[in-house]
Parts: sequence; C-alpha cells; structure tokens
Amino acid sequence: MLSQNKFKKQGSNFILLLLVSFVMFLLILFVYLQKIDTRMKNHYNYKKTLIHIDGYNQDFDNVLIRSYRYVNHDRVSHIVDAFDDELKQLKKNSFIKSLGKVVESKLEIIENKYRIKAEWIERFKSINARIINSIYYLYILQKNLDYNAQKHKEVEGVLRDILFKVGQIFIGHEIKDLRLDKDIKRLRQYKDLDKDLQYFYMHIQTLVIDIKALEHIVAQNMLLKLDESIDDVYLLLEKEHIENNAKEDLIGLIFFIFAFVVLLILIYSYLQILRQRKEMYSLAYHDTLTKLPNRLHFETYMEILLKKKSFIPNPFVLLFIDLDRFKVINDTLGHDVGDEILLILAQRLELVLGKSNFIARLGGDEFIAIIEQKRDIEQIEILLEKLIVSIRTPMLIRDYRLNSTASIGVVRYPEDGKSKQTLLKYADSAMYHAKELGKDTYAFYNTQLSIDIERRLELEQELLKALSNQEFSLNFQPQYSLQTGQITGVETLVRWNSKLLGSVSPEEFIAVAEDIGLIIELGYYIFKESCLAYMDWKRQGVTIPLISINISSIQFRQVDAFIQLQKIIKETGMNPNNIEIELTERYIMEYSTEKFTVLDDLRQIGCRISIDDFGTGYSSMSYLKRLSIDTIKIDKSFIIGLPHNKHDIEVSKAIILLSQSLGYEVIAEGIETFEQEEILRSYHCDMGQGYYFSKPLSSEGIVRFYHQQLVSK
Repeated sequence: MLSQNKFKKQGSNFILLLLVSFVMFLLILFVYLQKIDTRMKNHYNYKKTLIHIDGYNQDFDNVLIRSYRYVNHDRVSHIVDAFDDELKQLKKNSFIKSLGKVVESKLEIIENKYRIKAEWIERFKSINARIINSIYYLYILQKNLDYNAQKHKEVEGVLRDILFKVGQIFIGHEIKDLRLDKDIKRLRQYKDLDKDLQYFYMHIQTLVIDIKALEHIVAQNMLLKLDESIDDVYLLLEKEHIENNAKEDLIGLIFFIFAFVVLLILIYSYLQILRQRKEMYSLAYHDTLTKLPNRLHFETYMEILLKKKSFIPNPFVLLFIDLDRFKVINDTLGHDVGDEILLILAQRLELVLGKSNFIARLGGDEFIAIIEQKRDIEQIEILLEKLIVSIRTPMLIRDYRLNSTASIGVVRYPEDGKSKQTLLKYADSAMYHAKELGKDTYAFYNTQLSIDIERRLELEQELLKALSNQEFSLNFQPQYSLQTGQITGVETLVRWNSKLLGSVSPEEFIAVAEDIGLIIELGYYIFKESCLAYMDWKRQGVTIPLISINISSIQFRQVDAFIQLQKIIKETGMNPNNIEIELTERYIMEYSTEKFTVLDDLRQIGCRISIDDFGTGYSSMSYLKRLSIDTIKIDKSFIIGLPHNKHDIEVSKAIILLSQSLGYEVIAEGIETFEQEEILRSYHCDMGQGYYFSKPLSSEGIVRFYHQQLVSK
C-alpha cells in the first residue's frame, strides 16, 4: 500500500513536472514565436524601404538616360534628398544589427556608391544645362552667318555636317562613331573668316568636351552597379525571410504535436503575416481611394501585355481619361467631396468597361483603361459613347447635385504605336485634342496631332522673339458706306512674317500669343503703331473718320489697361473720337465688371466700341444691351453664301434689323461680289468691308487709295 501511494505520488509529481515543463516550453515557444514575428514585421518594413531606394536609383538612371534633354533640377534634388532619407532610415533600423555585419557592410557599400552617384548627378546637371544652352546658341550662330561667298558655302556645308552629327548624338549615336573631331578640324581653317564662326568653333569644342564628359558619367554609372548592391541586401533579406519561414514551420509542427492551442496561435500569427503581405501588395499596386490598380500596376501590366503581344500580336485599345473641371469642384467644395466623386466615377468606369478590361487610376483626375476584348474593340465608339454618357450623369453628393465630364484620348495597338511610352504619349495628345474640341468627348490619335504639337512649339519659340526682331507689320482694310461708297474707316490687321517660318496667318498665331502671354505686349504695339499711322495719314491730308483696332479680352484683364491705352493716345496726339475698339463676341461671354468698366472709361474719353465676328459665338442681344456698343460687325461666314444661301440671308437680315433697332450701326465683313453688296444695301446695312471694295493695304497704300477715291468721285 505504501509502495502504491508512493508510486501515485511520484506519478503526480511527474505529471506536475510534465505540466510545468509543458507550460515552460509553451512559454519559451511563445517568446520565440514573438521574436520571429517581430523580425518578419521588420523584414517587411526594411524590404519596403529597399524598394523605395531601388526606385530612386532607377530615377537616377532615368535622369542619366535623358542625357541631352531638359532635366528638372528640382525633381533631381528631391530624389537625392529622398534617397538620403531612406538610407538613413535603413541604418537606424534595429533589424540591421540582428542580420549581422554582412548587411551592415553591404549598406556601407550602398552609401559609398550613392555618394559617388550623387556627385555624378550634380556634375551631370551642370553639363546637361551647358549642352542644352550650347546647342541653342550654336543654332542661333548658324542662322546669323552670311553664306554669300563661295568659301562661306563650304563653311555652310561644314556647319551642317557638324549640327547633323550633333543631332545624331542626341538620338543615341556615340560621338566616337561619328568622327565629329574631323569636322571640327575642317572648321578650324575657316574660323577666322567671321566672328560668329569663331564663337561657333569655340562652342562646338566646348560642346564636344561636355558630351564626352556626359558619356563618361553614363559609362561610369553603369560600372558603379548600385542596383546590384541593393539587390545583394535584398537577397540577404530574402534568405533571412526564408529562414524565418522555416523556423515558423518548425514551430507550427511542434505546436501541432504538443497542443492545439499553440497551433491556433501559430495560425493566427501566420494569418497576420499573410494579411500584411496582402496589404503591402495592395498599397504598392492599388490606389488607396478607389482600390483600382495604380500607375505602378498599370506600367507592370503594360510591360507584360506588350511582351505577350510580341509573340501573339492581338490588338488592344488604350483609353486616357481625364476629368473636365474636376479641379474647380475639388477646390470649391473640398477634397472630401472630390474623393466621393472619384469613387463614384471609378465604379461607373468598371460598370461600363467591365472587369474583363483593365482599368487604373494614374493619379489625380486621370484614369486609364486597356480594352482587350475583341467585341469591345469592334464596337469601341459605342463603348466610348456609353462611357461619356455614364460619366456625365449627375451625382447627388451630400446636398450637392454635381456632374462631371471627361475628355478621352484613344490610341490603337499596334497601328498607333508599339511601346508603352509611345502609346501613352499619343493617348495624352489625343486627350488634349478632345479638350480642344470642347471637352465631354473623345478623340482618336492621328499623326496630324503630333504635327500640330510640333507646329505649336515652333510658333511659341518664334513668337517670343518676333517683336524684338521687328517681324510684325500692319495692314489696313478700308470700310465704306454701302449707300454713298465713301470711306468711313479702316480696320487694322496685324501680319507676321517670321524669319524662320515665313508668313504666318493671324488665325494661327493670335491664339498662341494669348496662351503664352505675348498678346499684351503685342496688343499695345498694334495700338500704338495704328495711332502713329493714322496721325501720319492726317499730316498727308487723308481724313478718314475712324481707325478700328482689335483688342484681345486678355488685354482688359490687366489692372492698368485703360491707363496704358490712354497714355498711348496722348503720346501719339491721337483724337479718341477717331478710334474704334473692336472686341470679339467671345469677350461678351467672359463678362466681368472690371472689363466693362474699362470699356466705359474708353467710351467716356471718346472712343467707339464695336463687336467683331458677330454671330459666331453664343451671345445674345440681352448681353449686348449691357455694353456701351456703337457698331456690330456681321461675320464674313454669313456673307460668303449671299445671295444664294437662304439661311445666311435670313441670319444677316435678322442681325441688321435687331442691331439697328437697338441703335447700333452694322458693318458686313467679307463682301467679295457686286451681288453681295447689292443685297446688303437692299437690307439697309450701313457699311461694308471686303475685297470687292479693297484688299488690306499698307500705310502708304491707304494714302494712294484715299486719293484715288477722291479723284474717282
């Protein structure tokens, strides 16, 4: 009995010891598990930081790839600072110490290479800026050279060869393959012929040195292999991650053997890790607001898609969707309302395009979609119409009934392009063309869009120096009474004869001048030259009642517009009663109290006011009554169809009757035939203007024409 009790007691002690040991073992496993869990969390944070560093390194490489193009220095400085901050965060991370000296040494290597690369980037920015300025200066010098002599013809050939080879360098050819040094040696024998040639010779030598220095930096960057050092650390992290996973699996097995509860803890921890992975993937590849794929996801998807298409060239359509007026809503009602709009529109995009087509938000109010389904591609215009209508549908958000429209650029693969960059660039061009068409529509890319963009850039560049180069001149077209045939006034017409582009139509360059802000300076130039021309006519015995001068609505946005115009009137000695200010009908739609105050001030000192191109806009007589107007000019588009087009007849007749009933005089523009003049005279139109009476004339031509009219009368 004693032996049995002793055995039971020993058994109880063993069970108790076993239980205590089990509890202690569970505690040790739990502590160990927590340690692994912490290491894995740190691993993800570290990995995320490495991804950022790798991305900034790629940004550095992209900057160097843009060797001969404009580089945004502020953007480069931002990348340098961001890289430096991320590197400091890595070194401060306590997880580094747990990985040992190997990772620390690798980080030192990354830091050293980064410092070297940062110095190269700074040198690169300076050299890049010099190259851009040198190229521009070389082209200016080439244009200024005189090639009349035979030797100068030879120089022209040498310069053309040099600039052509410089252009070849810009598109990827290496300088050593082009034998540019040989051409520079040829140029050396002519450099003393002209001061500009000397400057050209000096600058091309400097340019070659800079290009070689730039090529050296790019070559050294390739040898630096900073990305490989980052990958080494990344691989060490992956190895550590694999080891952690192995330990976790081992713990799972032990937990399974010893206790189901411990197994649940392990499962819970593992699920937490999976959730972190999913969140990390979602953050990296999805937009946080709409949950749509983000730009990074789109670029990855495009790369994979284009690789597939290289083997199986199935077509697809790329849509670049930009919301119209979204910034106005966002700034007015707040970002929270703007976010709700984006959420609703993202849902509508998915509803119309379906989940079988890829949709992503690039950022802000820009979305992109890839249409791959054959049925959708064949009916793409129907799909686009549905998309436009869906986006346009009003939304009720809080207490606001809002609507948004979109401009959509459309490109087709492979017809319009075969690379990601080309397709995106063309889609963006098509989208801006859709905005030019009035927004709330779509536009397909065509080669003319690229031509138009290049043409506009040329116009902008040449306009900036046109005034200083004295490339603008004025013509004047007489206006006359349809009843008496006497000259009643002239309209000033600006002409631009560019040294590079030749004669450029006002319809083409005026809008560009308005966009780049040159219209203000140009407007004052036209106004002053018109006044000077009128005073010169007066001294020659030419007495024309009025000179009409077009003023852009942008001119009236200037606070001192009236002061400047009045100053010109006083300086030229012009009588304000002889000046008529012409405004386009669009001005009426841009109504503001300040602008109309300027008109009232001009009218008070004696100037007359007329509305040009009437009938082409969206104004009404109710708007006109708010303005102090003297004259309405019927647009020539309504005159050209007379006397055969019934619609033009009725419109012209209505404008004349309504205008005269309000006390306005009426001028018909674009009269080119006797029949047109006769029918307008029968409608009691006051005045006419057009080639039938006189084409636009120079200042001297106006004097001759005036005296001819006197003789004929």
